[in-house]
Amino acid sequence: LPRQSILASAPARYGVLRKAPRPGQLSTLEAVCAALAHIERTPSRYAPMLETFDRFVADRVARSK
Repeated sequence: LPRQSILASAPARYGVLRKAPRPGQLSTLEAVCAALAHIERTPSRYAPMLETFDRFVADRVARSK
């Protein structure tokens, strides 16, 4: 099957909760959003989903303190 590499344009949002084994690795949600944004050439379309994910991560961090 064809393979498409997606370079992370920003640090992983989920990195606050979980450390990736290698630099540049993303959570599944971040990788899917990046892949779809790349394929469709519409990065802003997935911004609301990533903003919701940011709120989820912030909530988990707040609850762990």
